[in-house]
Amino acid sequence: MTEISFVKQNQINWQKWDACITSAHNSLPYAYSWYLNAVAEYTDALILNDYEAVMPLVWLTKYGVRCIYQPYYCQQLGIFSLKKLTTKTLNSFMQAMLSNAAYVDTNLNPAIAPVADKFDLLPKKNLLLELNKPIDELKKNYAENTKRNISKATKANMQFFESHDLNAFYNFYLPTLGNQKLNFNAKDEKKLRALVKALFENKMARLFVVAGTDNTWQATMIMVQTPNRLINIINASSETGKKNGASHFLFHQVLSAFTEKNLLFDFEGSSIPGIARFYEGFGAYRNDFYHLKTTVIKRLAQRFL
Repeated sequence: MTEISFVKQNQINWQKWDACITSAHNSLPYAYSWYLNAVAEYTDALILNDYEAVMPLVWLTKYGVRCIYQPYYCQQLGIFSLKKLTTKTLNSFMQAMLSNAAYVDTNLNPAIAPVADKFDLLPKKNLLLELNKPIDELKKNYAENTKRNISKATKANMQFFESHDLNAFYNFYLPTLGNQKLNFNAKDEKKLRALVKALFENKMARLFVVAGTDNTWQATMIMVQTPNRLINIINASSETGKKNGASHFLFHQVLSAFTEKNLLFDFEGSSIPGIARFYEGFGAYRNDFYHLKTTVIKRLAQRFL
């Protein structure tokens, strides 16, 4: 018998939860308990039977209304299951989620695709690259602009290296971020620091840097490393770095370090055209996840139309 239960945060068996995420056919690190604990306000859950499938419900209360939302540094959540689920079970999960919040604005992983039309889900662009070929073969699919910028950085004797200096990372990243995310505040910074700390404590993060000949950082990336996927979770470039092709050089060097392995490099989007072009310049292909934005009033109106 299939039974989906709504479980409050303090009643979730997080050990069983994390075991499900690890073994899920569509496993992603965003759904681990420690990841959610770092980035989310509160996390309740929908759980199928004895943790055969789980769906985090990240929520907060705004103006007295319960809202399911998507936190920073967490591209997609949704349903994670040990095996692919039937359309009927996917429907049941979605109905259960909608019954637990008046307002929903969240991203769901590709496993939800069979019922995307039924729930008016909008596809969002994610970009992936298979790393099972030598870098010279992958480079054949680079855009000409990408190749030019890599050449520019190479001629400028850019340095690529792995770092463990998180203070230097924050000193570089946070001022850059402040110019990009208008609503990023002290509370968000606290969550960022909590996430980075958790990623390194769980041995799932690598910090890569490109610096000029004067050792000044020009581009950086924190990459999440799982057994089958490498995720560009955070990256930034200075204005000088943008002029010098530092970001192109950074990504090329990271890809070079992990080629000829059964790995996916996950660029993490983007819906922003300029960023998407940058990632596509490395030969990345599209793999959609889905966005749901709805309210209980909208759903009631649709029911009676």
